[in-house]
Amino acid sequence: MEFVDFRVIETSVEIISPKLEIVDFRAEKYPRSMLLNFRNQPSTVVWAEADAKKEVDGKDRNELEPANNLVIWTIPPSPDVLLGVLKTVNPRIVTLVCAHPKLDCADPFVERLIGLLKYAITYREGKVTYAALAAATAQRQITVEQGLNWLVSRGKITLLHQEGNLLWVGAGKTINDLGGAARIWIEVQALLSETLAYRAHFKRTDKDSLLT
Repeated sequence: MEFVDFRVIETSVEIISPKLEIVDFRAEKYPRSMLLNFRNQPSTVVWAEADAKKEVDGKDRNELEPANNLVIWTIPPSPDVLLGVLKTVNPRIVTLVCAHPKLDCADPFVERLIGLLKYAITYREGKVTYAALAAATAQRQITVEQGLNWLVSRGKITLLHQEGNLLWVGAGKTINDLGGAARIWIEVQALLSETLAYRAHFKRTDKDSLLT
């Protein structure tokens, strides 16, 4: 056999995904009145975090599973978190409720975070994950990490051990690192401000360009 010649054949493959249907209830004053209607729809999951998870019997970002209809009850803290949820659920319909969790200011956020950590110390032998803390505060994981660092630097919590995402925390001890604590606190406030700005954008942006 004799090799004579060859040429490259250029081909293109077009992948057409079904258009995502977006139902907008962001302006609804009493969204809880619609919960029963959401529940009656087949293959529906309600994404809710912080206090709203228990109030509406929803699922946080760590508990979601594939479903046809995703109800976004709590405004996401960032585009990355939203993208992760969309990939997990892979919905055909996204229903926007977008209630604000009211944990984007430093004091409420820290108060809730330290409450969650103390609960873990009392009832779970100090064992907790960053992922669980992020969902329970409706924040990004980086914000929770820096929040914990600030609590440690102020001596309010002790980080006993860490294996990846899994933490063991204990009661605080006296630490005189006011300079380090001040620097971390500035970063915590900046991270919370970023999330607050994103949530404001998410609440008012046109629904058809919101999830693109």
